[in-house]
Amino acid sequence: MRRKKKEKARTDFYKDPFKFVKGIFTKEKSGSLKTSKDQVEEHLRTIYTDEKNYEPIVVPTDIPPISPPQHQFDISPPKLSEVKQAVKKARSASAPGPNGVPYSVYKNSPDVLKILWKNMRVAWDKQIIPKAWRRAGGVLIPKENNSTTIEQFRQINLLNIEGKIFFSVLAQRLTQYLKQNHFIDTSIQKAGIAGFS
Repeated sequence: MRRKKKEKARTDFYKDPFKFVKGIFTKEKSGSLKTSKDQVEEHLRTIYTDEKNYEPIVVPTDIPPISPPQHQFDISPPKLSEVKQAVKKARSASAPGPNGVPYSVYKNSPDVLKILWKNMRVAWDKQIIPKAWRRAGGVLIPKENNSTTIEQFRQINLLNIEGKIFFSVLAQRLTQYLKQNHFIDTSIQKAGIAGFS
């Protein structure tokens, strides 16, 4: 019996080491939310409301001024190669947004990806980002086992994949702009920078 358990553990480890180790260290989480809709809305309003939202942001005086950029930000419409790269980098296992369309649709259907790219160019030219690309669905995930109250859940927001692809192209361009102009020091700033985080 012990030998079979050991063999199964070894097989599972070699099959997917990340999943195996995660299973060892991750606490079981489960639950069913037993909170009224009004309580959930009030909780989310409390968590996500910024009372200082309308106060002007004051730049601290100890931040040194930056020199003008040597390289301009790329404001041309998204290129097909950029869109393909964004889709290629995305994890297939990423949860889809409210429309239910997964990354696999764009990863496995080049013609469908090309249609999305053309729609991105239209949106870019009209300077209007479609609401569906900006729309996110909130999902409540239990923090611990047998969670029932809203405080025992955390919310994640799932953006539609089309929006993720579009904003990924913009994020890549912004990163490129910041790095080319030395506005970001990658010896200090690692998070959010491709190749560092």
